[in-house]
Amino acid sequence: MQAAEYFEKLLPYYEGSFDLEKPAHIQGREYAACGAFHAHVDKYVLVKKAQIWAVDSHEYCLFATYEQAPGQEEIGQLKKVMEEYMEPVLARKGQPSMPKDHMYTYLTLVLITAKSPDAGTLRAVKRFRFQKFYHFYLRGYSEGRIVLVDLEGKKIYTNRDGRVLRKFQQSVLKKLAGGV
Repeated sequence: MQAAEYFEKLLPYYEGSFDLEKPAHIQGREYAACGAFHAHVDKYVLVKKAQIWAVDSHEYCLFATYEQAPGQEEIGQLKKVMEEYMEPVLARKGQPSMPKDHMYTYLTLVLITAKSPDAGTLRAVKRFRFQKFYHFYLRGYSEGRIVLVDLEGKKIYTNRDGRVLRKFQQSVLKKLAGGV
């Protein structure tokens, strides 16, 4: 299966929760899509003016497709996109810090490749790390997650923070590429 074909079949799994921009143009480069998810939860007593607490949670997903597996340099470039665009522009909206009720923001890279990656790329994916804390954690944090979908090997590779996405991505891969 081609990476672009798989991506089109994967999108309906995200469209129910994410606002998707397809294709996405970031720093002069085109990506398959960029999605945003926002959640607000609050607790109050009797009337909304008597609010006890509130939390805002967000996730931004950047999708990229590759016919040949991305290399270590590409993983490094994507980390720069996360550091220089996703976190300051998408997450913080250009502000010096997060708003008062911010709890967390996940910055997720979903990479779909038709060919299996080499050992160096897998090492770069597993070592991928991005975390940023705001006001000594009082205004939450941002965390970088990466998921590499290998269509040829029918495997999912993630970094440590992205492992919570593995089960979901494996079930989707099994359903879409495995014919189940």
